Amino acid sequence: SIPIDGYPESGYIFDYQVLKKRGIDMKLLPENSRFINAPKPFYEIAKEIFWTIAVSVLLLLMILALLMRNIVRRRAVEQEIKDQLSFLETLLDSIPMLICWKDLKQRYIGVNRSFIQFFGLASSEDILYRTDEDMPLESNFLSKVTELDRQVVESKQPLRKYKLAVPNAKGEPEWLQVNKVPLKDQRGAVVGTLSISENITREVSLERQLLQSQKMEAIGTLAGGLAHDFNNILTSIINSTELVLMDMEENTLAHKDLSRVLGAANRGSQVVKQILTFSRPTQE
Repeated sequence: SIPIDGYPESGYIFDYQVLKKRGIDMKLLPENSRFINAPKPFYEIAKEIFWTIAVSVLLLLMILALLMRNIVRRRAVEQEIKDQLSFLETLLDSIPMLICWKDLKQRYIGVNRSFIQFFGLASSEDILYRTDEDMPLESNFLSKVTELDRQVVESKQPLRKYKLAVPNAKGEPEWLQVNKVPLKDQRGAVVGTLSISENITREVSLERQLLQSQKMEAIGTLAGGLAHDFNNILTSIINSTELVLMDMEENTLAHKDLSRVLGAANRGSQVVKQILTFSRPTQE
């Protein structure tokens, strides 16, 4: 009663060991053939799990490629920033003015070479992240600088051309013209101060020499005017004395006294001429 099926759905079944022993090429077997006594595969995995792992690995590779790309770009940007910082450092060190900048806690976060050389510091590490109170400098100068920095931070306004006396690395007094401006972030909030100081010792010395020269010129003008008046007086004395001597007999006591008066008046006249020569402006 059981019907005979001449076409089994299970396909053909072969013994793997017999095929191997007989040397039969398995590519010649019918499709959908199954094998018995076949060696077990190294691993067995479901198709869904395989594709899940494959897609995950592909996504990880893509993420890794993006990360590598970002790392390369980041290194390029970091190198560009380092080049710009190196250029700015070289530029600041080439400026002869004293430059420094601080944060809101009045700690030094940067100085240039002129600042280091002026105060006789070994390197920038001797001052970075230190306040004015920790600096080995003159106390009056440091207290004034701290006061000016605090004023700029509170007012948020720059301070221009403030003259300040300060001893240099050798202890010699010099003059600095200080300019301070507030440092601001992208939001406009004050985050510190920038100070640019110019050594104006030579200018101050020339200014003092000019004032002294002007004083001497004024004294010379005054002396010239007085000399003219004094010369007129001496001229009258000399003329009158000469006239009196012409009417008097020689070898008398009065004649000798008047002769001495005439001699003193002539010497005074020579002094007046020297004063006039000194007070006369030169043509150079």
